Amino acid sequence: MGERSKGTQLLMQSALMLTIIIVLGFIPPISLGFIPVPVVLQNLGIMLAGVLLPFSYSLLTVGGFLALGLVGVPVLAGMRGGFPIFMGPTGGFLVGYLAAAIILPLVFKNQQKSLIINIIKMFLAGIIPMYAFGIIGMALNMHITLIHAFELNMVFLPVDLCKSLLAVLVYERIRIGSFVKSI
Repeated sequence: MGERSKGTQLLMQSALMLTIIIVLGFIPPISLGFIPVPVVLQNLGIMLAGVLLPFSYSLLTVGGFLALGLVGVPVLAGMRGGFPIFMGPTGGFLVGYLAAAIILPLVFKNQQKSLIINIIKMFLAGIIPMYAFGIIGMALNMHITLIHAFELNMVFLPVDLCKSLLAVLVYERIRIGSFVKSI
């Protein structure tokens, strides 16, 4: 396969991943009431982009998604968009999306055959960066301590662990198939 057709193919895969991330935003976020950050499914799409796309295309996809949201296109969870969302309690998580999109392709570059190893890698390279930025953003926005923000965010951990497991299972299944090689 020539360089041009491989580049075109990767661009198509990026567009597909961007579409998946946006469609996951159509699923209404689940508000917990005691914390201003809802449970969303878009971070599953971010994790998938990070493991299925090479570094530069993962960055392009997630960066493009965030840029669309920043300028007001309603692509963020709950069909929202605009600069104020990035300055609110969820803003740190959105920055964490970009961090995960940078780290995941680097960590998953060398494929592992062990499902357990891949789950651990997904947690360390996907969930932790999102949480790190999300906790900092929440603490700054809500004027609470980092410890309190950390404690509040632990409510998301079981759901996010399930999403990371699902992302690894999809990655494993697609890796066996042909997505990464061709669409």
